[in-house]
Amino acid sequence: MFTQTFGPFSSLVDLTVLLDTADANEKHGFDVWNTAPNPSDAISKWKTWLDLPDTAKAAIERECDVGDIAAELDDTLEKHNLYSHLSLERKKILSDFDKEHAKYQPKKRKRVPDEVYDDPDIDAFKEKLENISLECWSLPPQADLFVRRALPFEHNALSKTKGCKATSSKSLQAKEVLLYITVYDKSASHPYQVWKSSSHVLPSTSTLEDIWNVIPCPAKEYPEEVLADDGSLVEFDTSRTTDRGPCFCVHGATYGDGGEAQYAQKVLDYLATCKVPPNRPRVTLKPGGLISDTTLDSLPLILHFPNWILHNGNCEHYFAVTQIRLRHPSDPVDGYPLTTHLTPVSRGLCRICDFVPASHAIVNDLRLDDSPFIVCKRCLDFLGEPTSYNDSRLVVPLVEHKTW
Repeated sequence: MFTQTFGPFSSLVDLTVLLDTADANEKHGFDVWNTAPNPSDAISKWKTWLDLPDTAKAAIERECDVGDIAAELDDTLEKHNLYSHLSLERKKILSDFDKEHAKYQPKKRKRVPDEVYDDPDIDAFKEKLENISLECWSLPPQADLFVRRALPFEHNALSKTKGCKATSSKSLQAKEVLLYITVYDKSASHPYQVWKSSSHVLPSTSTLEDIWNVIPCPAKEYPEEVLADDGSLVEFDTSRTTDRGPCFCVHGATYGDGGEAQYAQKVLDYLATCKVPPNRPRVTLKPGGLISDTTLDSLPLILHFPNWILHNGNCEHYFAVTQIRLRHPSDPVDGYPLTTHLTPVSRGLCRICDFVPASHAIVNDLRLDDSPFIVCKRCLDFLGEPTSYNDSRLVVPLVEHKTW
């Protein structure tokens, strides 16, 4: 699982050495953000450009100018009818390509032809596209070997970078190291695969608790059970959750939150008493500090190496540092941790109306054919309260993803 998803691993990265090296380079007049291989080469080329006559400069600028292409693209995106036409045509081409080369051909149903709209702008736009002489846009049958649909975790539910709330956000210092962290969850369809759940950007002065607070997980919102005196389940309290803190495992050490659950200590106790097969080495971990006191710059970091998180029973996550760099002048000053990627969550539809996402699950209702049976709030109100023959019914609120 790890060799296919993570890696290649780097050596240990010391953030203090990185900052010291950057300071030393700046003292010697070297700009750490200069992308030129050699600053002297860039200066000599700039002097050559300044020595050119104005006519030569104007000719080069006209040759390299892409203003006409940019203006046409902006005009197409601003006109909703042209942009909609492009989107629909692209979806149609990909759909026809998938149907033509699919291994399984479903039964063909009678398809109603699309409604034709008479729009002179679209007609002129079509004619302009047809007159383009480029032939590289067509998809030959051989392209089927290199085309696949996007996986669920490759979609991003965010249209822009999401910052943290003002009450818990962090601000960057003058000289700061930024860490790009990717969080992975176990696949629901295959227990030996992990899928990307989210991606975040954190300053090096952030703690493990900051990572924990920004990780999206439905297990953080499981409502707490309310039990009767005899131990039977009465209802669920949505104002309280069952989550009691995590256990981080980073480079051979466990870090807990110091709460009642003490997940870090329980992991150590389990590893000390569990039986290991003779052909497998015993996993040894040492106790670390609290996640609220452990900063990222104090940890031995390895790029693309998975670090383990356990909480709420057996809910597991993995996070890996994918990039380490210095703060750029164009980076945001506050709002950290930033969330740059969030995998969309598919919520089941109500089994009654089949239109609205379900908000509750009903257990042991004799009127329904399945248990549990997911419904929306409106259909739940329509069913009404349980009757005398249906007194064992239980309504469970589903996760609303408030922390996402």
